[in-house]
Amino acid sequence: MGADLPVTITDALEVAKWLRDPARCAYPPDQVRLLTGPAACRSDVLKALDQLAAQVKADPDTTTVVYFSGHDTETPDYYFLPYDYSTTDLPSTAVSDAEFTDRLRTIRARKLMVLLDC
Repeated sequence: MGADLPVTITDALEVAKWLRDPARCAYPPDQVRLLTGPAACRSDVLKALDQLAAQVKADPDTTTVVYFSGHDTETPDYYFLPYDYSTTDLPSTAVSDAEFTDRLRTIRARKLMVLLDC
């Protein structure tokens, strides 16, 4: 996620690798979606969560993992900071805790794990 913290990209790549590893989680490669760099902008993150909810709706008997690696801020609201965030305009460039939570609530998977590394 983070544009200014390269370790977040390294972490996300490793988690994706671990999820695809046949000896570990064995998710099919086409079921692991990785957003880093410019592809991890606010609109694409929200769109990916919506798409995930739609996929799970088609097959609710799934185990779903959502991993966020990046920055966060509390000023006084809480925001996750995607690739294209601006500290001068967090409401329209970051993902608020409410937006993130609302999107997660639409993912009706049998099992949902949310990993926050921020």
